[in-house]
Amino acid sequence: MYKQLSVYLMTILDKCKHYFNTFFTFLLFTFFTTSLYAIPTMDATNFKEPLELRGPWGFSPGIISHASAPELQHQSILLPHFVESKLNTSQSEVTFALKLRTLPNIPLTLDLNEPFSVWKLYINDILVAQSGKFAEHSTDHKAAIYRKNITFTPTSETTTLLIQLANSEHEHIGFYQTPTVASTEIMTQSYFKKYLFETVITALLILVGIYHIGLFAVWKKDKAPLWFGILSLFVALRMSSTSEMILVDVFDSLSWEMLLRTQYISGLLSLPLYVWYLDSLYPNQIIRVAKYFYFTIALFFLMLASFFPTLTFTPFLLTYEFVYLSFIIYTLIVLFRAVSVKETGSLLAFVTFVILSGLLIHDFLRFDNVIASSTDIAPYGFVLYLIAQAAILLQRYAQTFTLIEEHTDNLEHVVADRTKELSRLVEQRELLLRELTHRVKNNLQFIISLILIQRKEADPRTLVSLKTLESQIQSISSVHETLCSQENVTFVELNNYMLNFIHSIRNFYPKVEITYTQPSTPFYINPDHAVSLGLIINELITNHLKHSNPTDVSPVIISIESNEDTQIVLHYRDGHDHREMFHHTEVSTFGLPKLGWPMIKVLIKQINGEIIPYKERLEIKLNCYNEDK
Repeated sequence: MYKQLSVYLMTILDKCKHYFNTFFTFLLFTFFTTSLYAIPTMDATNFKEPLELRGPWGFSPGIISHASAPELQHQSILLPHFVESKLNTSQSEVTFALKLRTLPNIPLTLDLNEPFSVWKLYINDILVAQSGKFAEHSTDHKAAIYRKNITFTPTSETTTLLIQLANSEHEHIGFYQTPTVASTEIMTQSYFKKYLFETVITALLILVGIYHIGLFAVWKKDKAPLWFGILSLFVALRMSSTSEMILVDVFDSLSWEMLLRTQYISGLLSLPLYVWYLDSLYPNQIIRVAKYFYFTIALFFLMLASFFPTLTFTPFLLTYEFVYLSFIIYTLIVLFRAVSVKETGSLLAFVTFVILSGLLIHDFLRFDNVIASSTDIAPYGFVLYLIAQAAILLQRYAQTFTLIEEHTDNLEHVVADRTKELSRLVEQRELLLRELTHRVKNNLQFIISLILIQRKEADPRTLVSLKTLESQIQSISSVHETLCSQENVTFVELNNYMLNFIHSIRNFYPKVEITYTQPSTPFYINPDHAVSLGLIINELITNHLKHSNPTDVSPVIISIESNEDTQIVLHYRDGHDHREMFHHTEVSTFGLPKLGWPMIKVLIKQINGEIIPYKERLEIKLNCYNEDK
């Protein structure tokens, strides 16, 4: 009986073992099958900030229409990632899929971060957004700009994302930045903060650029502010065309191709601009060959990015990254040289450039998918570096202004001492001129006295000649007499001279009534011109007496007025019409001037004046000087 019972129990145990093995095998098979072919799942139920959807994502070459397709379950990939190496070409199509664990009826917002491709987004196999135009051939896809975030409301605890990418215009296909998801409120706040920050930084860079270009416009000897200002503007352009793409909001009609060219050109131009800036900042430390080398390389890539198709110039980006790396080394060498000789601001420039170099290398590695990172940080390094460079330029200007003030103070002392010396010399000159003028006047008066003695014993004909000569000498003496009565002996005040001159003429020719009308404002003329003017008037009066009735001599009227700012006009009237004699008188005989009208014409020519005869008067025009002399 016990034996039968034991056999029965063993039979039951064998059957349980069989069923257990079968069930365990089924579980293992189900587990491995699910693990091998299931699309990866990420939790999207709890947010404090936007969640980066790194994955792993299900991935498959070609266009897959449904997330349940087995092709998407054969391999997975982490984002961001470019997948042209898995496709053997970037001109192709690819599909990514990811499941999200979600809360039903809670709205979510997805940001794809603008891949360099044509794309379509399906949520639970329903098309909700797309950018660009898919074509039948892989070489005809046309990318477009799409900056809208995609808002959707999950209806179950699981939401499947399926993204189709197609590329014909770029070196890479895949994701440069990781897509993010969050609640609509959190995503809106995050987007606003990033957009505001980039807008402020871009505006700051534009203001810094304009300010430094203005500095160069004021002081063109230093070209460092010019290159720094232009560099700031291109960094601002680069920042506004990447990340949040502020430039797209400003120019809503901007095409995808033009935006890509703007990104490349603004980045490419930063190198030659910095080369010129470095050259103007530390001219004694740069290497000339390197300067022209980097300028040539940058010009070559700039031509590619400006005039060739996008698929032509985008593959050269890796090459240009190596150029940038070599330039970083070159710049560090130049800045180290500047630090060693204690150039102004060189230490600050060196430290900030080391920081910028690290951030640039980070972004290069990030773009090439060598490291997993979600943000470009080089623009922030540029901002830090530009602020440091602005401080360096400010320090240079402060030192320059200090030197200018020191030189100005020294110059003021030199000018003051020189002015005192010149004032002393001028006073000595004035004293010598006054003494000379006084002596000339005395000598002329002495000559007049000698002539007066000769007149007493002369015959009538000689007496007339001596009297004419005496009056001419007296007109010259009147000039020196006027100069002796002035503080300034460089110019003759015309009114005082005319008063002295007419007074002496009246003594010589008491038969002639002379009327003189004084000008309302003082005029100053050259002493030589005053002598010539006196001789001219003296000769006119002498001629008047010769051609007048001795018993009835008409009066002489003289007046002076201003014609223009630099010219005066003397009006002379004696009752005669001088036009015929003026126009028919020869200037000289055998090279020597005659008396009378020939002499008058010669004197007018010597003083660059002009004499115009009218029926009732003569006008004599000559240059004058400022009234404030």
